Amino acid sequence: MTMTPYRLGRTGDVDVLFEGDQLAHGTSKPNTRAKVRWSEVTIYRADSGRYVVEIVGASDFPGETDRRAATVCNDPEAVREALYRPYGGSQGDRRFLTNLARRVLTDAAAVDKALVPLLEERV
Repeated sequence: MTMTPYRLGRTGDVDVLFEGDQLAHGTSKPNTRAKVRWSEVTIYRADSGRYVVEIVGASDFPGETDRRAATVCNDPEAVREALYRPYGGSQGDRRFLTNLARRVLTDAAAVDKALVPLLEERV
């Protein structure tokens, strides 16, 4: 199978280059003509066996630029860690998955079964 080459820009950091497959992508951009801000999440599997999680904070407001982050993950658990967002305020070290991140993770798990255990917590 032929892998696709990727170059993912990161705000304030070096680019991430790899060959691999896009497992899943999602956006929170509403279908509107109004100026908005939104998020995009993409999960890739590199030909090295590692994963890359790309999160973009996008805007179409004049003068604003997109904020881009890409995290290289050595294993499936690191994928979930890269998707977590901290609660604001005095919530301590609590964190959560956004609805968008959970949807993209679920879509990626449908393609890559190694990600399936990330969708639940067994106790």
